[in-house]
Amino acid sequence: MTGGRPPAATAEAEALIGAASTTSEAPLGAASASAASAAEALTAAEALTAAEASLGVPTSAPAREPPVTRVVILADDLIWATRLASIVRAAGAGPRVANATERFAAALPDADAVLVDLAARRADPFVAIAAAIQAGLPVVAVGAHEDIAARKRALAAGARRVYAYSKLFEDGPRTIAAWLGLPEPTTRRG
Repeated sequence: MTGGRPPAATAEAEALIGAASTTSEAPLGAASASAASAAEALTAAEALTAAEASLGVPTSAPAREPPVTRVVILADDLIWATRLASIVRAAGAGPRVANATERFAAALPDADAVLVDLAARRADPFVAIAAAIQAGLPVVAVGAHEDIAARKRALAAGARRVYAYSKLFEDGPRTIAAWLGLPEPTTRRG
């Protein structure tokens, strides 16, 4: 599960988030401009590499690390954001916390998967789920086990599963690794 999303899917996701956002502090156009600049830089780098190759300039590719599954976490509570990031990291993936609508939109193009805290207040978690699904990303959510209405809304928006906070607190790394298709993490106790 690696690689960015197609530009069309990203634009659709940004438009969906922008249409539903009423509390955004910065325009989503900044995220689009940033994504466009990154795409232009990549194109320029590819052109330079091709030009060097045609001139016979030796190129040595740097050693590459194995790809890391990148998980965007929508959570605006500092404690839960930190816990969720630790769980994702322990599962063997790379977390990126987004605590507001504009940060979430900016993080989507580089994401491989999305984890949404249903208690988020600085961004609508259900709109975020729909935007991630629109961008072609797999989504799971986490929320209070007794909030059945929120769980149903998350599933209706496209989340594959909704985990209770207690499930991720007790067995988070294994649960997230299984969802992402990563090897089961080893844990040491005691």
